Parts: sequence; structure tokens; C-alpha cells
Amino acid sequence: MTASALVSVIIPVYNAAGFIDRAIRSVQQQTHQNFEIILADDASTDNTLEVLHRLSAEDPRLHVIALEKNGGPSTARNAAIDTSTGEWIAILDSDDAWQPKRLEKLLSAAEATGADMIADNLLLYDHMADAIAARTDYCTAPMDVSFEQYVSKDIPGENLWPIGWTKPLIRADVLRRTGVRYRNAQRYAEDFLYVCELLLHRCKYALLPDAWYIYTIRWGLISKADSPLTRTVLPVSRGELSRQMSDFLCQTYSGTITETEKQILNRRTDAVFITERNNKAEIDAGVVINAIKRLRPDHALVALVYNPAVLPVIWNRLRGKLLRRTGS
Repeated sequence: MTASALVSVIIPVYNAAGFIDRAIRSVQQQTHQNFEIILADDASTDNTLEVLHRLSAEDPRLHVIALEKNGGPSTARNAAIDTSTGEWIAILDSDDAWQPKRLEKLLSAAEATGADMIADNLLLYDHMADAIAARTDYCTAPMDVSFEQYVSKDIPGENLWPIGWTKPLIRADVLRRTGVRYRNAQRYAEDFLYVCELLLHRCKYALLPDAWYIYTIRWGLISKADSPLTRTVLPVSRGELSRQMSDFLCQTYSGTITETEKQILNRRTDAVFITERNNKAEIDAGVVINAIKRLRPDHALVALVYNPAVLPVIWNRLRGKLLRRTGS
């Protein structure tokens, strides 16, 4: 039965010596205790491997894989999944954690719904404040998520939090049947792409309104500070990565993907490019304003020439200040 199933918890690890024990302890404290934890060290350059071996000596359910060369989170996850023996695969990032009942609740719901993969909302954790800052609202009642719904819930500007952050439990036999693997070259949004592929194989994805996954956000909503934990460095822009993923999905699944599904992928990519341009304009506007304050109009002019989009941003800032002063 699913509720008593062995779960393989996959944790890719890179330079996480100072915080990996939090993720591991959160699994060990689960009310569902039939699990194995596979820790794939992605050629860490600190003493992470030493910490992993020490923790695994305390619990025989912990298994350590040491990769000789850094390949990124997708490569580490694939290596761990390849050695797993569980009926379910559960992905947990090294800087995240679970609430104690997460496995029990998800497995029970999966048994009731017959889902191929199942996930929950997220509790958003501010590391610097050591506090839960918010929670997502991908759904307010249990729902089955289609490919179109999944992608639409990941469009910036239309959603506060991207659904690609979710970490579903996935039946191991579904991965064997479909042959879906993490794309080794994918170092950003790898979970989003992975779930998209499974949905294009028409796997059943159930989403629950409860929140048992504690997700460490990169910028603290309470502390107003960056998280010092693992950070992804992108080789190209987010917009370009989104375009590459969309093209890959449309080409790889050309025989099954619908025109509506292609359109929703393109809409997401367009929104990523727009958000990226807007973010850059906000940053460059700050450069212009600071240059003016420092009496360096030459620096301000250069920034304006390279990104004219900062003009409406500056205007909106000035207009906002004027309205606040006048009370309008």
C-alpha cells in the first residue's frame, strides 16, 4: 500500500556543510519512517562530504554518493535516483526542510487519488530572520494539475510565487515507464522542466492546499537580506533559458503537445523577458539617480543611453514622491 511505501528522499548537496543537517533532521523527524535518504555530493569544495559521512554513520538509512566532478543539481539528482530503491521519489533541496507530517499526508492523499505525483503548497522561509515569512496559494482545495495549468501558474506577473518551486513526490515506476530524467545541463528551473516533461507524458499530478514543504527564499521578506545559502549562477538570462526550455519541450514532444500548450509556454517566456527588462530598468534607474546625487551627470547620461527604459521608472518614482508629499 502507498501509505506504507518506502520513499527515496533525494538530496543534492554542494558546499552545504553548515546547513545540510537541518534538511536531514527534518526527514528523520517524519511521522512516516519508511524511507532512505540518498545524499549526492556534487564535488563540494568545503568539508560537506565529511559532514555527510558523519551523519550517515549515525543512521543506516542515509547513503552518500560522492561525485568526482561538479555537474550541477540535475546531475546530482539523477545519480541519486539511479541508486534509489523506493516506490516513491521525493526531492528535497539541501537548504530546505519538511514539516513532520509531510510524507504521511502526501502518501495518504496519493493512495486516495491514484496520483502519479503529488505536491503541496510551500512555507516560505527567511533564513536571516529564521522565520516563516509567507506561504504560497497555488490552490485552496485539492486539484489535479494539467500541463496548461502548471505552466500558467509559473508565469511571472500573473503569479506571486512560481509553481515551479514545488517539489512533488513521484512514483518510481512512472519514471521508469516514461524514461524522464533531469536534464544534466539544466542548472536553473530544473524542477519546472522535469514536471513539464512528466505532464506531457500525461501523468496525473495532484496538488494539495496544505503546506508542509519549507522553502528557503533567496531574499528575505522579513530580514530584507539575501540568503547566504546556495545560490545559482545563470550562464545566460532567465528569458533565454525560458526560451530554450520552451523550444526543447515543443521539439521533444512535437507528437503530443497541443497548440494551446505551445501558446502557454510562449506566453510564459514572453513574461520572463518582460520581467527581466523591468528589473534591469529598476536597477539602472537607481544608477542614474545615484549618479545625479553624486553630481556625475556623465555617468547618468551613459546609463540613460544604454537603457532608455529607465526614464519611465524614474518618472514613476518622482511622481510617487510628489503624490506622497501632497497627500494626493
